[in-house]
Amino acid sequence: MRTWRNLIKRAAALLALLALLGGAAWAKDPRVHVVVGEKGTYNFDTHIFRGEGGIEITYDDLYIAGDYLVWNVDSGDLKVTGSVLFDQDELQMTGDALYYNLNSGKGTFDRAEAELILSEKTGTVFVSGEEIALESEQFYIRGAHLTTCDLPVSHYHVATKEIEVIPDEKAIIRGVTYYEGKIPIFYWPYLVIPLDTQERDTRFSLPVVGFGEEEGYYLKNTFNYYSNPKAYGHLYFDIFTRLGLGVGARHFYDLNTLGLGSLYLYHIPSSQLELWKAAWDHEVEKDSWQLKTDSAYENSLKKKLVNSETRLALSQPKFAAEAWLVYKDDESAAVKRLFEYGGKWEQRLSDNWRLNLVGKLTEQKKAREDLRLVDYLAETTYSRGRHNLSLAVEQKYNPELLKTAGQAWRHIQRLPELGWEVSDLALGDLRLKSKLLLGRYRENPQGTTGSRLRGQINLPSRTWRPWDSLSLSYQGEAVGAVYAEQKKHGSLYGRVAATQRLTDHLQLTSTYSQRVAWGSSPFRFDLQKPLQDLSLRANYRKNTWQASLSGSYDFKAEKYSALLFRTSWRPNANWSLDLSTSHNLPDFKIERAVPIIEYMAGDTKIQLAGRYRFDRSRWERLDTKLSLPVGETWQVSYEGIYEPARKRFKAGQFSVSKDLHCRTISFAYEHVEQRVAFQYTIKAFPTLPIGWDSVEGISLFDFEEISDIIGLEE
Repeated sequence: MRTWRNLIKRAAALLALLALLGGAAWAKDPRVHVVVGEKGTYNFDTHIFRGEGGIEITYDDLYIAGDYLVWNVDSGDLKVTGSVLFDQDELQMTGDALYYNLNSGKGTFDRAEAELILSEKTGTVFVSGEEIALESEQFYIRGAHLTTCDLPVSHYHVATKEIEVIPDEKAIIRGVTYYEGKIPIFYWPYLVIPLDTQERDTRFSLPVVGFGEEEGYYLKNTFNYYSNPKAYGHLYFDIFTRLGLGVGARHFYDLNTLGLGSLYLYHIPSSQLELWKAAWDHEVEKDSWQLKTDSAYENSLKKKLVNSETRLALSQPKFAAEAWLVYKDDESAAVKRLFEYGGKWEQRLSDNWRLNLVGKLTEQKKAREDLRLVDYLAETTYSRGRHNLSLAVEQKYNPELLKTAGQAWRHIQRLPELGWEVSDLALGDLRLKSKLLLGRYRENPQGTTGSRLRGQINLPSRTWRPWDSLSLSYQGEAVGAVYAEQKKHGSLYGRVAATQRLTDHLQLTSTYSQRVAWGSSPFRFDLQKPLQDLSLRANYRKNTWQASLSGSYDFKAEKYSALLFRTSWRPNANWSLDLSTSHNLPDFKIERAVPIIEYMAGDTKIQLAGRYRFDRSRWERLDTKLSLPVGETWQVSYEGIYEPARKRFKAGQFSVSKDLHCRTISFAYEHVEQRVAFQYTIKAFPTLPIGWDSVEGISLFDFEEISDIIGLEE
């Protein structure tokens, strides 16, 4: 009887194990699926499974592979040895031995390696360590070696006793030493490398060496610290040859329901400057409301500044409201002091009826005057079908100013204004838009006040194609206004454009615009001025060559615009030739020409350009941009702007760079300002170089693109 009972127990346990290993279809929870390549044994007494050869374990989003497996089915503990692979949530690690608990998601990995993708896809960090401790949401690496160099013997690496990695967020490194080859270069007690793309977390900072006129030579250091995802920040320790020490900190915090934000404090105790800087920003957001505040303070012998802005927003299905308070105090600015508080209210009174209220009070202090302004708008709209009715009252005034005095600011006051708009007014086959406005207005700074009735009918732009090679577009507007001062003002406007494809390669576009106006207006803001002009443009494009010719004529001013000719030829993928000329009409006399020659092939880049003034018979400027490879790893470049009329260079820089596989070293000399710069960049962190500049300190020199410098305006 006992034998049968033991057999039944073992059979039941075997069925349970098979269900556990196979992942039963009826199970709701994820099951462990184990594949064994050579052999597997199960001890019914200890509930331990052993496997050899081609081990593969799948559990939810976790995949583990290795040569040998020891698994305690009851506790979930497993040991995998021999060429172990651990893959979970796009995180992949390899190592010698893995000790892991499937239930808790915790374990250790001996002599392991991992690859971490950097934010913005700038590269990959290769991490190895004596031991990796796995947690459910993160892992720790002891005796770590970190680099972005993919060679077996890396050109550089970061060595540390411990690394804490939060996948897709950041790597926190304690006791960091940077090695160039085998030579230690820098040491940080704390360093954070971002693995995500959040702005506030991208704080991987290298020391900055530079020079400033006020600071002298300096070394700026940022040390990152990290307690948990809701408490981390940066410590600043700077050394200046002329100012001494500068120390500070910025702390980021998250208080859950109380909101998140940051605190900043920085101080230079030098008697020459005595600088204090402080800042605080905080944000609280609930289901229906949001509070934001942002404040900054700076106090030194040369500058005093206080800025503060707080906004409270409320949002409900039928209404939204916002209140704000702004304070600025800066003696160096045109507005010495600014104080503003205001609010707005938007409400949906019904499906078709809207209410909008906006108001603010502003107090300004300038060098010679103090000014108070009240600015408000009350507007309601009612829409039904194609009709829209509106009523608005808008005013901006100084409550302390006499009514007879002028006001310097520009503003149109509506006291009030009633509007009626029809969005689809049918007139035969035409679909028009109409608007009728009745109101009383005040125009500043003129101080003109009066009533007005204004009507407007618009014909939106329409296109007609009489045949495939020709398209005609047209639009129009009719405006009429009557004023209380017995004045009348009206205008008719029309625009017609024709685009015709003359051949497969040639296209001609002509546009004629005209406005006829009569009467007069006491106001400036609604005054319609007569106009009449015609513009022509021809475009030709065929294979590698294209050209355009454009110009216009103003009938009212009886004046031609410049005739612009542009052409470009690209015989192949490497060469590009461009020419732009400007001609004076009607005699077609050429005024200026801009030729551009470009050649690009691999790392070789050549750009030559210039601007020649025919009316002055001289070159205005010559632009050169050269970048030539020397050997496989060297690059020599020059960028210059020369002004022959003044016989001087506006800008000019020589630079030499050396590609060191995963790093780049660059040297630059700007011969106009006689500046020297050096920069060392790790390619995975292109925006975070170690640099030195004889004037500014940290950056090489960026010049405007030639196309922007010599481009012609139409």
